[in-house]
Amino acid sequence: MSDHRPELENNRFEAMFQNWRSKRKPRNWRRILLRLLAIVLAAEIVSLGIVFIWYGTRGVQSAQFLDKFLLTRYTLSPILFDNPARKVPGIDYIGTKDALWASAHWHIADPILGWRLRPNTSMLKQPNEVWDLVGWRMTNKQGFAAAGSLEYFYEKPKPANVYRVIVTGGSTVEGDGAETPLDNLPSKVFYALDARLKGALPPGRDKLEVINAGVGAYGSAQEYLYLITDLLAYEPDLIISYGGAVDFRRAKQIYDQQGRVFTSFRLDKHRDYQERLNGSYTVLGSLSDFIGSLVSQVRYFLDELAISYVIEKGSEKAGNLFRHLTGRETKIGEASVAEDPTDDSYIDAAVETYHTGARLMAATAEEFRIPVLFVMPPMMASPDKPLAAGTEARMYKSMSKREIDARLAYFAKAGAMLDGMGEKFPDHKMTCFVDLTGAFTGVTERVYEDTSHLLGRGNAIMADKIVASLERCGMLPAAKP
Repeated sequence: MSDHRPELENNRFEAMFQNWRSKRKPRNWRRILLRLLAIVLAAEIVSLGIVFIWYGTRGVQSAQFLDKFLLTRYTLSPILFDNPARKVPGIDYIGTKDALWASAHWHIADPILGWRLRPNTSMLKQPNEVWDLVGWRMTNKQGFAAAGSLEYFYEKPKPANVYRVIVTGGSTVEGDGAETPLDNLPSKVFYALDARLKGALPPGRDKLEVINAGVGAYGSAQEYLYLITDLLAYEPDLIISYGGAVDFRRAKQIYDQQGRVFTSFRLDKHRDYQERLNGSYTVLGSLSDFIGSLVSQVRYFLDELAISYVIEKGSEKAGNLFRHLTGRETKIGEASVAEDPTDDSYIDAAVETYHTGARLMAATAEEFRIPVLFVMPPMMASPDKPLAAGTEARMYKSMSKREIDARLAYFAKAGAMLDGMGEKFPDHKMTCFVDLTGAFTGVTERVYEDTSHLLGRGNAIMADKIVASLERCGMLPAAKP
């Protein structure tokens, strides 16, 4: 059988088509792909040069950027970068905190708490404008951040010779802001308590342990839930709750971004998990999850390219310049979608959330006969803290008047609430409430990493204040002469 069709003979259009097809060369897709990869590689190398020259000429320690970008992480970094986060045996290093992949894997999903720390993990986290060292964080195989040591494990049941303290709270307790794991608040509490309790531990106790039970963005509700679901099993002799700040920040964020007052123990994250789980039982839901995961992986890959970083930072700089020239600069806490941004009902809701979580936690500790100290921490706002020149002063100026006023209003109302709680739990040797929002009054040096988190020096000052509060409340064993 022939494909010859007589009716197409002498057809000039057919002749033109046949002539074009005979001249057309088949595309070499392999060569095209190689050329494309070469162009991307060249652009990546140029972008890397821009990044390192930019930071190098400004005296910024840029070695940690070697681990931020995919091309240098496995080539130059092992040779040029002495990375402390890689040196702890048995720890999975996941890169830099500002990378999307690392950020998504540092906190893992938890059906009750919403999220928790990923066990056996380390990462880089450079404090704001601190470039004379490499900032980093870590967790052990139990999912606890460090507290006083880089090698730690807490036995269950608790050994008879151990005096164990648990510190609960949010990101400051976890270590956000601290330069290294040994500079975070629980580490500083360990050092301060160890110095205070030398020779003064209860009979039969010769070892002090401090467990860092802080998890970023944990509010009072999650502190309470973490205590009753996990932490009581570690048989603490003393609990320190460093809370209240997250309740305010979460309430204000939800109010400003969604225009609603948040009062629930149930977080938006719980609702998201519920919707994803229920959707996974359907074909469309599973397909949506698959597509979402695929898109996330592509975003993670692009985020690790220096090209993306240069474009992002260039756009950010251009946007800041445009807003400055046009007078459209927005300060922290100024923008809000709420119909009435002056309504402070979210502040009352935050105080009530803090009150509920603290009250439940105090009642639980009282039931188990565990002394608990509730500490209300500082955030940058107090006029009694002389701002250190440079970074700290600039950060304060970046906050709007509305943000500062809201913080001060929350401090006042939450402080009054703590006073009332003290009256409901009169045995201060078992339950004590202290307001340390003014802990940095008269401190002239820089203690804030940003407008909320603390550098190691700030954590050291807070640890001394906390131990002094424990002493004042009668929660510590009497010092031997």
